Amino acid sequence: RSQRELKEKYSKHVQVDPSNVTVTSMDEELLIKAIQVIEENIDNASYSVEDFVADMNVGRTILYQKIHDIVGMSIKEFILNMRLKRSAYLLEKSDLTIAEVAYQTGFNNAKYFSVCFKKQFELSPSEFKKKVSSGKK
Repeated sequence: RSQRELKEKYSKHVQVDPSNVTVTSMDEELLIKAIQVIEENIDNASYSVEDFVADMNVGRTILYQKIHDIVGMSIKEFILNMRLKRSAYLLEKSDLTIAEVAYQTGFNNAKYFSVCFKKQFELSPSEFKKKVSSGKK
């Protein structure tokens, strides 16, 4: 796949199942590993870019450039994006409260979580939950 297609696939569109990926290139293999590493640490609020770089076992500059080339985001933005996608998935598929979802996706502060979520999806977590639950009926 082209980097443009990968960028579109992993950018800010609502995609509630970030693990649904198939391997076809070196870039995708790197991306799959990155997603796995983030998902393994998704509930750890103190998980940092430095932790991610160490877990990926790739030089920071190279990793930053690769992630940026593939998804058009910094590593920090990519980690946040993955947390928010997982939170959207949990809001849709579970009966967890918004605060529980926030904590399970690495946010220490539910208010900050709500601000980030709204910026990403243009709906507050409660509006999103209402919207997806009304669609199930």
